[in-house]
Amino acid sequence: MRYFGLVALLFMALFTVQRHLFLAFSHQHLAGIGWREIVQSHLHGLPMDLATTGYMLLLASLFAVPLLFTESKTLRIALRVVLVACIVVSTLVNVVDIGLFDAWGVRIDRKALSYLRYPAEVVAPWPWAGWSCCSW
Repeated sequence: MRYFGLVALLFMALFTVQRHLFLAFSHQHLAGIGWREIVQSHLHGLPMDLATTGYMLLLASLFAVPLLFTESKTLRIALRVVLVACIVVSTLVNVVDIGLFDAWGVRIDRKALSYLRYPAEVVAPWPWAGWSCCSW
């Protein structure tokens, strides 16, 4: 249980840092917004962070529960791989979200994800990125 508590704290800290980084990179859009609204945005995001943390813990528990009954080095490694993958995916989504908000003024949503069907058009504004994405 202590392990899951530490993992939950890790994810909550990660999500808090990601929210602060988003605000830091989009500070020009915060002109005229007071601290009260920023704190309210953190409070609004808290249930979503808790829910996401719960989903991550549920996924991790699928690998951890069998460890209560038997010792398996493979399961321990798989548990670490799953947790690291969750952290990496969350970080990548946050980085893309920061870049998308800077470029388009909107966060990741269904419309932004629909452009993944057309990678050539997505990277068209960046000539240095076009060759790698569109050559497969």
